[in-house]
Amino acid sequence: MEQLAYGLAGLGIGLGILLVFVLRQRAGASTLESLRTENRLLSEEVEKARALEGDLREELKSSDIERTKTATLNEELRARLEGQVEEQKEAAGQMQERFENLANKILDQKSAKFTEANKVNLKNVLAPLDKDIRNFRKKVEDLHEKESNQHAA
Repeated sequence: MEQLAYGLAGLGIGLGILLVFVLRQRAGASTLESLRTENRLLSEEVEKARALEGDLREELKSSDIERTKTATLNEELRARLEGQVEEQKEAAGQMQERFENLANKILDQKSAKFTEANKVNLKNVLAPLDKDIRNFRKKVEDLHEKESNQHAA
C-alpha cells in the first residue's frame, strides 16, 4: 500500500508538473503572442519614425535651399542698393556742379549787365561834367590867351 501511495503521489506530482508545464506553455504562447504584437506595433512605430525622419530631412533640405536662395537674393539686393546709392551720390554731385556752373554763369551775366549799366550811368553823370570842364578849360585858355595877347601888345 505504501507503494501505491508512493505511486499515486508520484503520479500526482507528475500530473502537477505536467499541468504547470502545460499552463506555462500556454502562458508562454500567450506571452509570445503579446510580444509578437508588441514587436509588430514597435516595428510600425519605427517605420512611422523613419518616414517622419525622411519628411523632416526633406523639409530641412528644402529650408536650406530656401535659406540659400534668400541669402543670395539678399546679397543681390544689397549690391543693387549700394549701386543705386552710389549712382544717386554721383547724380547729386553732377547736379551740384551744374547748379554751381549755372549760378556762376548767371552771376557773370548779371555782373556784366551791372558793369555796363554802371558805365552808362557814369557816362550820363560824367558827360555833363566833362562838358562843363571842357567849357571851363576853354574859357580859361581863352582868357589866358587874351591876357597873353594884352600883355604882349
